[in-house]
Amino acid sequence: MASRKRPEQRSTAADRAAGQPAAHPTGEESFSTGSETAGRDHHPERTAEEQAELRELERTVAESYEQLGQLADRLTDRAAEAYRIGRSFVRENPRGTLASSFAVGVVLAVLISRT
Repeated sequence: MASRKRPEQRSTAADRAAGQPAAHPTGEESFSTGSETAGRDHHPERTAEEQAELRELERTVAESYEQLGQLADRLTDRAAEAYRIGRSFVRENPRGTLASSFAVGVVLAVLISRT
């Protein structure tokens, strides 16, 4: 199976040409709160407590994003395994598979024609 890039490793050609980072955070990066830009705080009205809450929220979002990526990887692996098993079954039992498909088609046709 071809190697697939994780979402955080993907970037568009336009992003690369413009020198922009990948569209997805990696979990190691934090989202900008605005206070990092050249040492200036764009939100001076935020209290230390609010800034701490923002950092905690950023950490939580980054962790959730990483967990979502891991879940997507597991689901992709399981889908590939199910496809492989189904394909091998069809190759080993072509007549039975064809008969089952025909029977399902007949049942669906009968059900659909009744409505």
